[in-house]
Amino acid sequence: MKRFLLALALLLSCSQPTSAPAPSTEIVVSVPELNPMAANHLSRLTSSSPPQVADKRTPTQIASAACTRFDGSWACSTPKPKTFAASSGSTPILPASWTVPAWYIDPANSSGSASDQNSCTTALLPCVTYQEINIHRWGCQGSPIACPRLRQTTTINFISSQPDGTDPVYFLPAIENGSVVSIQGTLTTVTSGVVLSGTTPKSRTAGSNSLLITNLGATGAIGQMVQNTTHPSRAWVYKSLGANSFDITQPMVPITVPGSVLPAEVDTWVNGDSVNLLLPVNVNIVYMKGETIDYNAAFNNRLYLYQVNVPVYTRSENNFYRDLRMAESSTYKTAIGVDPVNSETGLVMINDFNAGGVSMTSQNFLIGGCIAVASTAVNLLNATVGIGAAANTGTVIDGDFIYGAGSGNNLVIAGGAQIGRMFLDSGIEIQTGTTILAALTYGGPTLYGSAGHNVNIEGNGKMYLSSGTFTTALTAPSLVTGLLLNGTATGHSIFTAANIDTPCGGIATSVAKLDAAASATCATTGFGGTAFNPGGASVSNTLP
Repeated sequence: MKRFLLALALLLSCSQPTSAPAPSTEIVVSVPELNPMAANHLSRLTSSSPPQVADKRTPTQIASAACTRFDGSWACSTPKPKTFAASSGSTPILPASWTVPAWYIDPANSSGSASDQNSCTTALLPCVTYQEINIHRWGCQGSPIACPRLRQTTTINFISSQPDGTDPVYFLPAIENGSVVSIQGTLTTVTSGVVLSGTTPKSRTAGSNSLLITNLGATGAIGQMVQNTTHPSRAWVYKSLGANSFDITQPMVPITVPGSVLPAEVDTWVNGDSVNLLLPVNVNIVYMKGETIDYNAAFNNRLYLYQVNVPVYTRSENNFYRDLRMAESSTYKTAIGVDPVNSETGLVMINDFNAGGVSMTSQNFLIGGCIAVASTAVNLLNATVGIGAAANTGTVIDGDFIYGAGSGNNLVIAGGAQIGRMFLDSGIEIQTGTTILAALTYGGPTLYGSAGHNVNIEGNGKMYLSSGTFTTALTAPSLVTGLLLNGTATGHSIFTAANIDTPCGGIATSVAKLDAAASATCATTGFGGTAFNPGGASVSNTLP
């Protein structure tokens, strides 16, 4: 029997261009002092990734791995390399295709060279379909959980739009070894070098609430990303005001992957700034769920969806997410944040344009961006929010997030949420649990907005103001004159003296009276910080 093995040499007949380097795995986030109730919850977003071992394979070797299907068969049009060694008979723990750090998909063949028989490891030799990678290369038929297992930072790059719903994206990988996994799109330019005019900054001042307003010219349209190159930041066109003037979402510094998930706000847009109007490519996302196998306080091994538009190709479509960070993306499907487990979060939406609505349970985040007026879905936050040190669950809304699903389509909060700064262009219904207004990452608490939109606290729902006054926290026109308790703008107070409680009713729930002291004679001067109505609805600056 031979006592030696010949060295294994792998030869590819095609030459591949050098792949783009893997992104840095360090996330640098500057987080201001947080309210203690939100600190534990937000800390999940600000941890950093451990360094990974560098991939020492050549681009040719990576391309060979990409051409090798999960069952060992050859996928590419180029000849399979010959080997000159006797096989040891061992089978790799992971299929070679699971070790590829970057994939490229070009459904519209914008490259002119797209084919499902390419290696798909460069933008010059991309695949045409996602299914070629998910089913044929990875072997994830039926998209089982933890298929593939990705132990290195991995990026799936869409360089053009999917034309229809025939190639849906189900992506449920196991994310191991501190890796960062993402599906990333390509921004296409509608118009470049637009010079801003008619610009008015946003205002949270009571009586003059407004969003950032600017004129974008004839090519401006709702749902476009606005990239300000003079004051580097990105925002979305939220609403048309006519004559090429638009409401704009809160501009934030550009996000990278991995990068800040609590990006800084930019409030310096002025006339004369140069902006580009962009649109992300269409990717038919159906279900994305990350299984972060080795998550701990020091790791940030998460799943990202970045600069992608999720279109509606069939009726009543939803997209399901768990442990996902959606950044600088848009969606026209209802975004369903699937209930997370263990230390995971659900759906973290960072500076996104959402025209499909949301349905969220437990630990989700809405940071900047908007739910647009075009949304017709039932928007539901169904979560449990703790009080004090236990307040590390529930949906967090901050970063001047805009809720504007339209008249008669209020945001239903069943269980609670934490709100820092939020603009109301539609109403809120707090049906159960306690919703906390707190000073989070971006300051506040501040609920501001357009006229005619209110907060209605119903049933046994409660709103708790953790700091400051109602006068400074509730500046939307309807809230200034009186938020609603069980549908009415009046409430009851309790005046207590010598251990005797005197209930008083019929007091207008204006911010001034919420802040004013309760009256011993039942004069309608104030609530002393707590207003309630029979049936359980209440608003208070004192913990129950």
